Amino acid sequence: PVRRAMEAQEGLAFRVVVFDSQRHQSLDLLALPPPVLQVLRDAVLEALLESVAQGCKDDCDSSDDEGGASLAQSAHFDVKVQPTEGASPALLCRTRSLELRAMHVVRNQVLSGDFDTAAARALRRAAGSSPEIVEGLSVRADRSQFAEEYERSALKLDELTPHQREKLEECSETGDVHLSAPAGAGKTFVALHRALRVLQASERDSGCPDTDGDRHGPPGCQVLFVARNAALALFAASWIAKRVPHASERRRLLRRLHLLHEPFEQGVLRPRVRGQQVVMQRRSAGSLAATAYTMAIVDEAHHVYSRVEARSAVEALLTPGVTRRLLLSDASQSHGRGIDYPPGLQEVNLSEVVRCSKRIVAGAMAFQLGGEQKLLTKCHHEATGPPLKSFLFDVEGDEAGGHSLYTAYAEHVCRALEHVASTFSGLSLHNRVALVVPDQNFRDSLRPVLEAALAQRFSGRAFRLVCAERASADLSAHASAPGDDEAPEEEDQDWCDVACDVNAGGGEWLVFDTIHQLDGLERLIVVGVGLDSKITGDGAACSEAVVPGVATLETRSMLYRAVTRAHLMVVVVNEFLHEGWLEFLGSVRLRDDEAFDSDAAIRRSEAQAVEGVVKAELSKRVAAAATQRSLQLPPAALAALVSDVAAAQERGSELDVAIERVLRLWAHEAQVAVEALLPAFVQVKCDAPEGVAFENLVGRFALALHRGEVINISVFALEVVKTYQATKRDEDISALLDQASEAVSMGRLDTHVIATLSKYVVVALERGEEMRVAV
Repeated sequence: PVRRAMEAQEGLAFRVVVFDSQRHQSLDLLALPPPVLQVLRDAVLEALLESVAQGCKDDCDSSDDEGGASLAQSAHFDVKVQPTEGASPALLCRTRSLELRAMHVVRNQVLSGDFDTAAARALRRAAGSSPEIVEGLSVRADRSQFAEEYERSALKLDELTPHQREKLEECSETGDVHLSAPAGAGKTFVALHRALRVLQASERDSGCPDTDGDRHGPPGCQVLFVARNAALALFAASWIAKRVPHASERRRLLRRLHLLHEPFEQGVLRPRVRGQQVVMQRRSAGSLAATAYTMAIVDEAHHVYSRVEARSAVEALLTPGVTRRLLLSDASQSHGRGIDYPPGLQEVNLSEVVRCSKRIVAGAMAFQLGGEQKLLTKCHHEATGPPLKSFLFDVEGDEAGGHSLYTAYAEHVCRALEHVASTFSGLSLHNRVALVVPDQNFRDSLRPVLEAALAQRFSGRAFRLVCAERASADLSAHASAPGDDEAPEEEDQDWCDVACDVNAGGGEWLVFDTIHQLDGLERLIVVGVGLDSKITGDGAACSEAVVPGVATLETRSMLYRAVTRAHLMVVVVNEFLHEGWLEFLGSVRLRDDEAFDSDAAIRRSEAQAVEGVVKAELSKRVAAAATQRSLQLPPAALAALVSDVAAAQERGSELDVAIERVLRLWAHEAQVAVEALLPAFVQVKCDAPEGVAFENLVGRFALALHRGEVINISVFALEVVKTYQATKRDEDISALLDQASEAVSMGRLDTHVIATLSKYVVVALERGEEMRVAV
């Protein structure tokens, strides 16, 4: 009945149970006198209005409650008695026309228990001069049912916030866009909505029906979604699958959505629905065919474009003049700055966080890059959320790194989960909690110890640890009825399912995986486990080897990424490390013994806002020193060297000494690049460019060396030269096609036509024909 009421009104509906505090049982509301029922309804309605009014203050003046009150009134709350199958009748709270930020506020208030507290106060006020009629009564929201209905209603909420709409209007409809924002601002949300519209528009243009049927039109445009990890790629596919109600339409749309994740060498994948999960398919060998994508979304682009091999693999799939790029990034989630993005991108920035509570936004600022710009990051709503909580423990020297260490971690993770369960009493944690660890070695060592501890500590809950990939593929109640899986059609014969884990078991799933596998994903509650490391040491939280100087940036990045995966609560579990990030950044305030002050938290983060000034000054010093040594520094290289100098300073090096060492290393890397590139040009029988063009190639090669991305210098040099050769060839073909079209009075060719004709010219060149004759 709750779900039917919600779907009928296209709003949010949840149950509020009335308890007899003396008998410790829920009451049959139909047996209560009408005056008591009216008092209960009035109290619940007042608590809802109060919650939304307090949490949705006007953005222009946070001290003015008028904006929040108007939102609360426009939400059209309704409270009535609702019979429920298998349970006592309860109060059904229903809303209509609820804005996104109001939904977040109601969610936080209900799940944190603040709504129950507000309702208790309102109940006493509503009783007025007759408090005896409600004596011994208490009201409590059904949190598990609320969470389920909230997640369902969120699927129907296609509305963008005013800030998102404003920024979306800035994005070019035809060009490439780089959308940057802090975590939780809705980058992926905006991008997937645009992808869904592109796919559905093509579906309508192809003549396919909107309901189940056998008629198929042309394949239409195709969209490529790129992510570092399989879990995020599966999330994108399941997000779209959940929003297409008809099975046949869903199948057609998913056929035209291609996925790419690391390792990129495995090629493009395609999603399909099987049972209650999304699985991925790979093209069989011998059936590979090039695809001209209309749109390419690169999520977590700050990671993808920071490595030459990954960047090259993605760009090789895009068709110039046809594919529109939409890159999504957050510099604070990368190790530092200086990422080599494609040229010509329109820069658009989102600064308003939609997903996280105010405490999480303020806590994340301590780990966030961006100097003063990060102070512009603000929460879309005024929901404070529960306090951030830490479980820090000491480990004896003999226990560090051994079985006792993981036993201690398992014990404190259980304590953290007990804290979560008590904070959200009555809430099922199924697929709503992420346990985030630093790396695979840590995960594999902790897993058996933690599973045993969970079975002993929570014998009645049957917790199951599942990986991020399996959790993201789950469609749960959103999947269509059996029959969504049909026999493969002729166009599916070239695709085969990729092996996947389909048996995660029952019980309550706890997502247990590395921060790398959880990049781009989110959960209601996040527990960061073992992510801290010493700032001044060379070691890192990861057990994998980390280059000295990068460990500090890596740890900061992991902590920021973990904190911002959460909607509502963050818990940190870590051994206490002297000179670690959690000790150094006391401004995070992982404590609940003081009231939360958002302004004070932002003022504390201003100590970190000098970052922008420091980096600007370092850039001037490094650039001047490079000019004195006649060294060419492309912008990306300068940014990378500045980060190295800053890291050296943090380790205690003098500024001039640090600059000298970094530039000496860069000069050596540039010389290696020159000595490798010149023979490579001779080997492919191609003339090396001169001037700025050759300096750019050297700079790109040297930067890859500097980042440690080159495994074999000769092989990499050949790849750089062949890429240059192909780019130069494409430019020459385009120029000759333009000349030829004008010579036969065709006028200037459309970019799509040039892209198509260029492919035929390339085939002719491979047969040995001369370029001009082929054109």
